[in-house]
Amino acid sequence: MNNLALKQTLSTQQLTLLQTEMDKKKRSVGVSYLFLFLFSALGVHQFYLKNKPRAFLFLFTQGSAVAMVLSGWMLFFGSLATTAHAKSTALNMASSAGGMWAFAILFAVVGGLMWLWDLFTLGGQVDRANERIESQIISSINISNLDSEPIPKAL
Repeated sequence: MNNLALKQTLSTQQLTLLQTEMDKKKRSVGVSYLFLFLFSALGVHQFYLKNKPRAFLFLFTQGSAVAMVLSGWMLFFGSLATTAHAKSTALNMASSAGGMWAFAILFAVVGGLMWLWDLFTLGGQVDRANERIESQIISSINISNLDSEPIPKAL
């Protein structure tokens, strides 16, 4: 059943309770976009929407890309700062960072495409998250309603 059909079975008091709980727990589109722009590499906007698989995917792709780029730069600048004796070893380390750069670019492209997708679909994702929250609240109201009803005695 969808939430509209479930809401029609609730009393006025239960609808008030539902609205109060939704006001506390609903997710905001503005906050979601703020998290997308500020912390997308960590998947914070997806964690906020309780979408853990996508959140971990963001964390893996974009977080790995950031870590690899930082590591690559450290290897590159580390090779520049070494003495002449250790220069050949440092250059070998820096050249091995080339493979790291390739993975970083791949992860950055995949993460960037995911970011673009979320840029245009985040409003709908927030709506679906709020529908799930509302459905959970309605279920808990119905369960607590069943608990409070007296059990009819057998004749």
